[in-house]
Amino acid sequence: MSVQLSLEDIHIGKAYRGKKSRKIKETNIYDDRLVIWISKDNSRVQYSSASGFDKHYPSTSMDKFLRWVKKEL
Repeated sequence: MSVQLSLEDIHIGKAYRGKKSRKIKETNIYDDRLVIWISKDNSRVQYSSASGFDKHYPSTSMDKFLRWVKKEL
């Protein structure tokens, strides 16, 4: 049984794997997320992912990120 991560578990510079993580096609790399920014009020998180090296860094609400995340890598 895994324990759900909370806001206090999310830190800039740390990488996280999703609950339903997937390998990127034809590689051995997963669609993990590296947190690059957290808003001052902790309501938003911006991240980088291996699947989006050539894209801008997306952001999402902290609530959505916490629902997505399974564990810290």
